[in-house]
Amino acid sequence: MRAAFAALLLGWLAVAAASVPASGAGTFVIPVDLPLTGSAGFFGQSEAQILRIYQNLANAQHGIHGVPLEFQFLDDQSSPQVALQLTGKALANNPTVILGGGTVAACLAMAPLVANGPVQYCLSPAMHPAAGSFSFAGYISTEYIEMASVRYFRDKGWRRVGVIATTDASGEQGAHDVIQIIQSHFANDESVVDVERFNPTDVSVAAQIARLKASNPQVIIAMAAGAPFGTILRGLSDAGLDLPVNTSSANTTPQQLAQYASFLPTTLLANGSIYNLRDVLRPGPLKDACNELSRALQGSGMAPGATELLAWDAARLTVDALRALPAGASPQQLRDYIGTLHGYAGVNGLYDFRSGDQHGLTDSAVVVARWDKQRKEMVAASQAGGAPLK
Repeated sequence: MRAAFAALLLGWLAVAAASVPASGAGTFVIPVDLPLTGSAGFFGQSEAQILRIYQNLANAQHGIHGVPLEFQFLDDQSSPQVALQLTGKALANNPTVILGGGTVAACLAMAPLVANGPVQYCLSPAMHPAAGSFSFAGYISTEYIEMASVRYFRDKGWRRVGVIATTDASGEQGAHDVIQIIQSHFANDESVVDVERFNPTDVSVAAQIARLKASNPQVIIAMAAGAPFGTILRGLSDAGLDLPVNTSSANTTPQQLAQYASFLPTTLLANGSIYNLRDVLRPGPLKDACNELSRALQGSGMAPGATELLAWDAARLTVDALRALPAGASPQQLRDYIGTLHGYAGVNGLYDFRSGDQHGLTDSAVVVARWDKQRKEMVAASQAGGAPLK
């Protein structure tokens, strides 16, 4: 009887051990590459904050198959080279999934290392992973974001668009996307009157702003994240050019904008989320997802923008997928599960990955948001899809 009991106990221990990742001492560890310092540290810190809030929620819901969730934050210092090094070290622990990087440059640097697994869930909408790959990207693809944004410009009567972008991967991709979208879909209504570029390390863009001003735009798209975005705003203010400015939600953290308060434009726009429309949503899965986040945020003092909401949905979707799979599921099982997932309600919209778009959302989920200086948060300026609110 003792022998039988010992065999049964050993069998149970083997099953339990198989459900716990080798990288965690009694926890399910998910590495998270973020720019916690450096030029992109503003939004990296905010994403880390909301991921900690989600970790607490997930563990209150019994973690993953009863194992506590632990996000292991890796600071890539806003450097894709550092992100590559950190990813290599993280892979030594055989994780099922890695969240990050937080910038498209970091995501692209990491991608070759995970070509055969583990799953990568990039926390930048500017990455466009190949269908069926182990890489997914959060939020809505930048092409769809710009599609909704340009639709908003058109409906507001802003026909002349000026663009200023950094020369890094994110800036170049963003500038390319918006030019292509206007030429392909809005040629009869919109035109790009000038495109200016600058190095992310430049401390002045006076010459670029002077040329931009001479082109007489009605709205300016600022393709830069972190400190370079502040350089653009300061240059516009110094030139007396107070026009609507549209940028990435990565630049809309309250901490960052507080530093720019003296030279913010009257109208600052960025990509928002279904979450910005939560007060007018009908009862249903989307409203339930938004309410879950609202409850989790109580007492945190956090008013999340689309960048933080991107991280929330990426983490929540990943954890829910791991919960739906058997304990100890492989990276391939996780990839295949997410790749066919549809009807999943998040704070950014209703996800459907079956089209092969590794973001799972389209422009129908994009909400244009406006910075409210009094409330110190982004508020909805459009309906889902980009049509201006009445």
